[in-house]
Amino acid sequence: MEKIIYCLLLFPFFVFADDFYNCKYAMGIETEENLNYLANATVRVTNDRFVAQDLTHKEHKSPKFTEFTEFADNLSIAEDSEKVYVLANDRTKYVITTKISNLVFKWGNCTLDLSIDFENEKFGNKPVNFFPKIKSYFRDVLKDPDSAKYSNISKPQKDFIIEYGKVITGYSVCLYVNAKNSFGSYTGKKLYWAFLKDNKLLRVNDAQDSIVITRWHNISCSY
Repeated sequence: MEKIIYCLLLFPFFVFADDFYNCKYAMGIETEENLNYLANATVRVTNDRFVAQDLTHKEHKSPKFTEFTEFADNLSIAEDSEKVYVLANDRTKYVITTKISNLVFKWGNCTLDLSIDFENEKFGNKPVNFFPKIKSYFRDVLKDPDSAKYSNISKPQKDFIIEYGKVITGYSVCLYVNAKNSFGSYTGKKLYWAFLKDNKLLRVNDAQDSIVITRWHNISCSY
C-alpha cells in the first residue's frame, strides 16, 4: 500500500477555489499507470477538498486537505478510514485508492472548464408545494414510510447539479428525516437535500449530516 501511495504522489496543498474540471475517468486494481480511460467525468474543486463523479454519478468526496503528508513536490494526500485521496496541485489529476482492496479511481488529463457562467444561468421558477413530492420519494425508499418525521425544511435555494458534464440549474431544499428501521426503532434524524427543476424533483441525497452541504456547490442549511 505504501508503494501505491508513493507512486501516486507528486505536491503541497493550497486553498482551493470553486472550479470545475473536465477529466478522463478510469478505474482498476493496485496501480494507476496502466489504467485505460473509460469516459469523460467532472471534478468539482471547492474550498479545501474535491468532489469527483464516476460513471454511475456517484460522488466521491475527499476529506479536507488541511493536514496531509507531502511525499514529493507536486502532489498532496488526505485520507479517511477507508481511502487515500491524492490530488495534483496543478489540478490535472485526482486519484482515490481504497485501503483494503487497492481499488484505484483516477481522474486524469483534467482541464479547467471555463464555460460555466452561473451568474447568468436561468434557474427557473422557485418550486412551490414541493414537500409532497419529497414525501413521495421517501415513501418509496424508507423501510417504514408511515413512521417518517420531517423537520427543519428549508426554503428553496438556487443550486445546480452535474449530469454527464452538463450543468442543470434549479433549486435545493434541505430537511431532516427520522424514520423507523425494519426492527421498529427510529434511526435518528438525518440531513438530506432535494434538488428540483421547474417544480419537478430530480434528486434526493443523504447530506451526510453536514450543515454546509458540499457536493458540486455549497448550500447552507443553517436553521
